[in-house]
Amino acid sequence: MSFSIFPLRAIIFQAMFLLLAIAAESHVFQRNLRFSPRKATQYAATLNLLTTSVGWTLFFSFEQFLPPGLQEQLLNYILFDRWTVDTLSLFVGAGFLIFFANFLIKLLGFSQLELALMTPQEWAARQETSGRSLDRRRLGSRKAPTADIPQRASTILAANAFSHTAILLLLLTRIILTGAPLQ
Repeated sequence: MSFSIFPLRAIIFQAMFLLLAIAAESHVFQRNLRFSPRKATQYAATLNLLTTSVGWTLFFSFEQFLPPGLQEQLLNYILFDRWTVDTLSLFVGAGFLIFFANFLIKLLGFSQLELALMTPQEWAARQETSGRSLDRRRLGSRKAPTADIPQRASTILAANAFSHTAILLLLLTRIILTGAPLQ
């Protein structure tokens, strides 16, 4: 097996970005959702590993359909850290797309993770609460006990924004300190 083109730098940066995102997002989860530090870190780690896995899977699935020139520029950036001003605008647009895609994946993953980690007692309490909300709707009350759903969505959005901002600042610092090469 040949290791002549092994993206070690990309792997190291991905690991560093994951650690940074987990630390930032667990802080937001702990503060806004009143999670214990351990639970906040578990949720942040699981959600970030999920988004990273989905992201790289989608990248490798769609990379082959890119035009050859764009494919070459993308691989030059990932493998050799060489980029042009033209690809910079493409990366900014892709960054916004990645931000919102990550938010949606984390939002869906959070609810699934909550269901998966629920204890039998929590599951019974949830079923009882949802049964009461059905009774209230039948009796004409419009209040539902789902008031914490918007709070969780806004917390996930804030955590996602916090981690992406930290990563962006790290990348900008790296560009400023190293004078990243423009072609």
